Amino acid sequence: SALCLGASTINAEPITQAGQAEVSIKANKDQTTARTVARRQAEADAIRAALKLKLNIDATSPKAREAIGELVKTLAPNLRTTYVVEGDVMTARTTLSVDSAELTDLSRSLGIQNMNVMEGASVVFLIDEYWGIATN
Repeated sequence: SALCLGASTINAEPITQAGQAEVSIKANKDQTTARTVARRQAEADAIRAALKLKLNIDATSPKAREAIGELVKTLAPNLRTTYVVEGDVMTARTTLSVDSAELTDLSRSLGIQNMNVMEGASVVFLIDEYWGIATN
């Protein structure tokens, strides 16, 4: 039997990526504003890290920087943020949990990823046959 793997298949796997941001409460006037600023920065940091580490996308490019805001909005249900306050510093830690296929599709639709590694690869043929002499 022979098996042909198509070059356009995407093996979806869960991606979990962390992001973090620290802001001054005094510089942001109050704790509510500081919390909002810290959350937005931590969410963007988690998205940037996922793009860079999981999809090998340069998250510092102008196109990627523009797309990160849209990715944060779209992936909001997949972002979880916790906060720690120590004196004047508020630290937000965000965890992104998303399926790799979803992140890949979103990054393509926003124009920051042209093709994934599997699509750029050649077609792979696996042949599983054995010819031999029967022995009884």
